[in-house]
Amino acid sequence: MRARFLAVAGVVVAAVVAVVIVRTASHHGLPDLAADYRTAHPGQVFHLPCGTYGDVTIDHAFGRSGAPVVFAGSSCVHLGRLAIAGDLLEIDGVDVHGWKIVGSRGVTLRDVSSNGAVYISGGASDVRVIGGQIYSSTPVRSDSQITLSHDVTIDGVRFHDWIDSHAGGHNHHIECLQVGAADGLVIENSTFRNCYTHDIFVRAWGHVERRPTPLRGIVVRHNLLTKTLNGYYSMQLIDDLVPASERPSSALVTGNAVEQGIAFRFAHGHIDFSGNRYVGFSRYSCMVDKSDRGGAQISDNVYRFGVVCGRGDRVDSRVDLSAVP
Repeated sequence: MRARFLAVAGVVVAAVVAVVIVRTASHHGLPDLAADYRTAHPGQVFHLPCGTYGDVTIDHAFGRSGAPVVFAGSSCVHLGRLAIAGDLLEIDGVDVHGWKIVGSRGVTLRDVSSNGAVYISGGASDVRVIGGQIYSSTPVRSDSQITLSHDVTIDGVRFHDWIDSHAGGHNHHIECLQVGAADGLVIENSTFRNCYTHDIFVRAWGHVERRPTPLRGIVVRHNLLTKTLNGYYSMQLIDDLVPASERPSSALVTGNAVEQGIAFRFAHGHIDFSGNRYVGFSRYSCMVDKSDRGGAQISDNVYRFGVVCGRGDRVDSRVDLSAVP
């Protein structure tokens, strides 16, 4: 027997698990993650051997409780597309060709490298994406998206190289990350580079699968948002399609370094924009973003140029926008 320490809901707990000899095989004799997940004990750890696996779908296992099941790999473990609908699961260190988490509870992806779009949806909750990268090695027609989710954290992830596949560059709306609904979303300690239209685009979708799409408790902090390849803004936050039953909207944008403009359009809520290093406001953009139409409360930022827009703001042409405060 071997003692391992696992992080569950932010609390470190000790779990005693057996060293596992994986018996079930599928793709070229490699382990079958779905089968092992279905039969695993709470807290069981599976060490994945190097190899190229096929697509992996991990479905819901009725009645699962306790510590998460862990699949621990490394950069020599290459999965195809990864689809997760199961609860209480952690996957570490693998390479995938895109992933999605649909309706799951208590899922952690740690140091996962995704060459392809990712999705969190279907009422997924208590989801953690820690470290790793999300990119595309080829131009795309769609981007990574979060919608219909609760309590999601994106921490220390590198988003990069999301480029429109259309030759003229104006056919698709391609961001590094699009948010269509969220009730508790934290994006922190992450970097956004070579994003085509936006680094982050937040706009409620109205209704999805007959369910409303709120924008509540969104926190964007300590990130590096670089200039986009073909967009006007590095980030927009828009709540025009939030249903009346889901208002007010709320967001905190703090401690970021932002090389390009941000547009605030929370007519049904408020945004706290404070403590950022930011390229700067014009007099007009400051007026609009602070109006009832914009919904922003602005304070204690440092701008490279433009006007002082809020209490405690200052302008410093030497401010380093390539480093997070």
